[in-house]
Amino acid sequence: MPNDSSSGFSLDQAMDALRSYRLSTGIECYLIDQQGQLIGHGSEQHLKCHYCRTLTHLTGRVTDCQQVHLYGSSQAQQFGGKYMYFCPLSLLHLSSPIIIDGIVRASLVAGPVMLVDPQDYYVTEIKNVYELDGDKLGKLKQSMERIPYVSTARAKALLEQLLFTASWISGINVQQLMEEQAQLSQQSRINDYIQGLQTMGSGAGESYPLELENQLMEYISQGNREGSQELLNQFLARLHVSTGSDLGVMKARTLELVVLLSRAAIQGGAAPEHVFGLNFQALKEIHSFKRVDQLDYWLKKMVVRFNTFVFDVQVAHNRDVILKAVHYIQSHFKEKIELQDVADHVYLSPAYFSRLFKEKTGDTFKSYLNKVRIQQSKNLLLNTKESLVEIGATLGFEEQSYFTRVFKSIVGVSPGKYRQTKGSISFKDREIH
Repeated sequence: MPNDSSSGFSLDQAMDALRSYRLSTGIECYLIDQQGQLIGHGSEQHLKCHYCRTLTHLTGRVTDCQQVHLYGSSQAQQFGGKYMYFCPLSLLHLSSPIIIDGIVRASLVAGPVMLVDPQDYYVTEIKNVYELDGDKLGKLKQSMERIPYVSTARAKALLEQLLFTASWISGINVQQLMEEQAQLSQQSRINDYIQGLQTMGSGAGESYPLELENQLMEYISQGNREGSQELLNQFLARLHVSTGSDLGVMKARTLELVVLLSRAAIQGGAAPEHVFGLNFQALKEIHSFKRVDQLDYWLKKMVVRFNTFVFDVQVAHNRDVILKAVHYIQSHFKEKIELQDVADHVYLSPAYFSRLFKEKTGDTFKSYLNKVRIQQSKNLLLNTKESLVEIGATLGFEEQSYFTRVFKSIVGVSPGKYRQTKGSISFKDREIH
């Protein structure tokens, strides 16, 4: 099929895709250029939907649909190749860009759809807003009823389908499209930082961002994924400004940074063989880049890998810490053990261990210890003739009254009642306390 020379993709193929999307989903679909102008459509020949045009005709209200969809398109370029947004009429639209040779050439726009119940929308967005006579109100409602009402789950599925459609038109797979979108998003963030630096008077000759480098190394050693990614963009912006975006100099500085970050990852617990293997691969890849944006995105992926190495080690370590702590509690619950004892056993500060234990088990240390003790007390109540005082003391409760109170809070009845009913507790047996 012939290509549109100005856009770099087959317009006929795009139109087939638009029609297929509309027929399979029941949702209207448009193709707009980078200025927000309509260049293709599924069935409607207007960028404004039927409801929007009817509203303008009946009330005189005009909405700038072009700017709204242009905004949605720009957001889709920054957020992984897909984006949901509301127009001024509180209707949902979806957008996904067409990317050819790494450049956004156009965008798909699908919608409108309604996320709220149509009757609620009619009351809150039409009847209570516009002073119209019965005939005009009826016409506007009739036009509104043509808008599909979808659940949030279906809206998300429609957005995914739009992304697949956009990737097919672009001639790339979804993974590649998302990669290119991530690269565009990163460049957008870096450019924002560069503009801010230039506004403050920074330019060529700007000093090397050593303080950002040191902070980035700290983030890597901590496995701080989000913090390191945003900090990396700031670092790259400063590097672009200080080097004048010279590709050769940028490559040299990047290699130096990778060496430092690899050491930080190892300090954070990453396996040296994994890090060194990644560095060896890096040396082969970095010389192939012809543009600084390729280098920027490659470094972004390297930082992700370093973070993953450290994060995975920390997750495994935390899992081992909790297992070790649980084993210690289950082996020593009859003793007078405190949070400090268990924290010392796993070589963590009490405060950090307390937070980690609650995060991983859902219980505080004291709550978990009491559950273990009460579970054991049930066996003693049913299978021995020991008194409540004896059982409480055996399990580490210093006072029988405290043992009774804890037992009742967990089981729902007192220890005596539990023994009396032989552990068969009905709802009416549960005591209010």
